[in-house]
Amino acid sequence: MDLSLITYHLILPLLEFFKTTFGNYGWSIIFVTIFIKAILVPLSIKQALSTKKSQEKLSQVKPEMDHVQEKYNLRKKKHENDPEKLAEVQKEFQAQLMEIYQKSGGFNPLGGCLPLLLQLPIIIALYWAFCGSPFQATVMSMPLEITNKVFFLDNKTKPDKSATVNFVDSNGKLGRYQIESNVYKRKILLDKEYSFEVKKLEGAAEFNPSSLYWRIDSAKANKQKIASMSPEELKENQALSIDGEKVIEMQNVKNQPDKIILKGLKITEPFSLEAVLINSRGQERFFFIKDLGRSGVYNQATGEIHWDILILLIIFIATLYLSGILMGNQSPKMPSLDPKQEEIQKQTQKQMQIMLPLMSVGFFLFIPLPAAVFLYFCIGNIFQIIQSYFTNKMLNLNNN
Repeated sequence: MDLSLITYHLILPLLEFFKTTFGNYGWSIIFVTIFIKAILVPLSIKQALSTKKSQEKLSQVKPEMDHVQEKYNLRKKKHENDPEKLAEVQKEFQAQLMEIYQKSGGFNPLGGCLPLLLQLPIIIALYWAFCGSPFQATVMSMPLEITNKVFFLDNKTKPDKSATVNFVDSNGKLGRYQIESNVYKRKILLDKEYSFEVKKLEGAAEFNPSSLYWRIDSAKANKQKIASMSPEELKENQALSIDGEKVIEMQNVKNQPDKIILKGLKITEPFSLEAVLINSRGQERFFFIKDLGRSGVYNQATGEIHWDILILLIIFIATLYLSGILMGNQSPKMPSLDPKQEEIQKQTQKQMQIMLPLMSVGFFLFIPLPAAVFLYFCIGNIFQIIQSYFTNKMLNLNNN
């Protein structure tokens, strides 16, 4: 499933609609996030009800399980010096537990996950929308390799293409683009020329030729980092040469800025060809956020700290922690084989509620995501906190 289609046909049109209505991408991000999250509320409630049902099943079989547990503990102590007999006791204990589960109608600890899985494609599409155009550059990438080994093609082999990407032009029009080539199996034969061209597959978007940059990078190049580069940085093609020796020749085609010719001069490790489309439409101010398109908490090149993004990161961590506490109340508690296991589960859950925000800090301090993504994260967390609060109240009311 191509999730970028959800972004293109649902999220981006909504983004542009709210941008036109409210005149700012900041408000657009807020209303798109609330709109999509509100649509997903019934699935979230279904997930919570499924979890609650699992908890009720556990509570019904708990007395019988406790009785079986007591008998198991006594027999375990009696045969602790007889490994063979102890293994037999454990096997019987497991069989008794399974019989209890079956009598109660079964218990599926993952029963509440299906609604969550149904939400994931749209949640990912939301993230992609705010992480790409119009807030950051659009990056099309093709992995390539220079070789002198001749390979054979059959009639079914088609020329290589890049993955399709979405693009929003300066007028708010949408389009889907990809790199097309006359390369096969990602391999460039030594001393032979190959053409690469940016093609529009659908939509009314148009790009300024001066906003397209072709690059050669290592195969492990970070696309998110490339998307946040300045035009000056994009012009640098370090991978064109190795140790001062030119290994790849890249030529622009006259009157066709969307097309280049590549020629391999020397066998190299796999590399990546990128076509980068810059668009500054989404780079605008919103309250204390100086630029929705600006990326990263820290700019290594200038040594500047982006305080607006740091504030957004702090808000995100705080709301993530609160959301984790409220959602933790909806998690089913698994029955344990050890009397101390329940307390261990509680401690583990508390540790995860603290560790997840801390891990997020470490991750986002070094990953240059645009401010638009952090704004989306914060609004999504706040919505989740409100939703979890009322869902918990509803579940408690039903319980009473």
